[in-house]
Amino acid sequence: MANYRKHSREQIELKMMCINDFVPKDHKARNIVSIIERLELTLFNDYYNNNNGGNTAYPIKELLSILIYASLEGIYQARKIEKYCHEHIIYRYLCCDDPPDHSTISRFWKRFKSAIEEILTQTVYIGESQGLIDYNHVSGDGVRLESMGSRSKIFNEKSAKRRLEQIEKSVSKLIDKIDKSYALEEKLKLEKKLEHNNNLKERIENGMKELSQLKKEIKADKEKGIKRENTNYFHITEKEAKLVKKRGAFVSGYNGQALADSKTNMIVSAELTSSVVDTFNGKPLLEKSQKLLGNDRLKNSKITFDNGFLGDELIEFGLNNDFDLYVSTPLKTKLNEQELDKRKSKTPTLTYDKEADVYICCQDKVLDYKRTSITKGRAYAVYERNCPDCPASSECIKNKSRKRKQKYRRIISEDIDKKINKNKNELFVIMQNKMKKEASQEIYKKRFGNIEPVFGHIQEHKGFKRFTVWRLSRANAQWLFVCFVHNLYKIMKYSDYGK
Repeated sequence: MANYRKHSREQIELKMMCINDFVPKDHKARNIVSIIERLELTLFNDYYNNNNGGNTAYPIKELLSILIYASLEGIYQARKIEKYCHEHIIYRYLCCDDPPDHSTISRFWKRFKSAIEEILTQTVYIGESQGLIDYNHVSGDGVRLESMGSRSKIFNEKSAKRRLEQIEKSVSKLIDKIDKSYALEEKLKLEKKLEHNNNLKERIENGMKELSQLKKEIKADKEKGIKRENTNYFHITEKEAKLVKKRGAFVSGYNGQALADSKTNMIVSAELTSSVVDTFNGKPLLEKSQKLLGNDRLKNSKITFDNGFLGDELIEFGLNNDFDLYVSTPLKTKLNEQELDKRKSKTPTLTYDKEADVYICCQDKVLDYKRTSITKGRAYAVYERNCPDCPASSECIKNKSRKRKQKYRRIISEDIDKKINKNKNELFVIMQNKMKKEASQEIYKKRFGNIEPVFGHIQEHKGFKRFTVWRLSRANAQWLFVCFVHNLYKIMKYSDYGK
């Protein structure tokens, strides 16, 4: 027979303990509290003006401690953090056994964007003082992060018109049902659906108007010589969100930009943008770094970007400043004759009409030219045709999984060099000649080890892959805070600061 210890949840005990006694002395939560005590939090305090009346505000030090620890644990949902503050002993220690409401946590991103940017800059100064940042080599890049807005809420002109037609049909059917319905409960449900459809219709129509106005503004700026990112779609719930490619699929999201130092991969500056193309983000990121840190810190630094950032503005900005800028330029990638013959041997049984620029299959159906795509520095002419249930589809389609849309890509021997030569100018030639040198290539090779581990750490180790707040301004605050936590982690790991 088993003999167990006798336990009772009604046992009365007298213990002289506080919440502080339940946390180990070497726990990282204590280090977080110690570092928060040393930070300058004036901008947070200036937000509140309740000395002469009103309810007391939740202490900002405790709120920061909770959010930092939650981010280090990969937890970003406000309701989950609130739950842990009630149940988890470490969170109870950090909030002094006074759990914040989830709405208090959510409002944090709306209120303190500039203050979060300030404490991120403070971690850069701490990193300098602890010898974790030397500005010898700084690398910049962008990462695509998913927003709160759904992918299904993005429309272009064609899909918007199609959706409006569907809504109009649905509305007419609902009106007929409401007229024929006699049950009050059913009638109320139908009226609610009708109201939802009308609201959706209004939002799509407004989105189309805004898109049309935006296109006019972009065209006007282009005539003035101002370069802007073009767009042909809109989001009805998250207006500033864009279509970004993530893990092979397109989602609604933003572009997180960061500059990282090579010594310990600490982030020097960061910003979240709605610009999918990195060409427009390089110069503003460097300007922001200079504004926050001063020109002296980046003086004589080696700054590297990949070819996605290649643009006249960034190159000119680099030439007009003291830092040493390296931006990768597309290289010549022509195929030799053997590779071309090898490719031609794999070509499907299609007849090419050079004058009409079309392919004709064995069923005498035409695959029309659709567009030119560029993949890994090589140009392809893409030909497509929708041929459902064609008996000879396997002879036309290279990818056998495509059953409905026939698609063939023809290699263009001139490939990307023609496109480069069209846009080549003096600034491009300067950077291209610089990047051809072996010394430049050796410096540029180190870029991958500087910035890519930062995004890998944030996304994979800390689990930040999607924003938990709406709108670009709040998402920007959350992105800056994630970068701040990343720096804090480096400080805690590689120095004795705050211990």
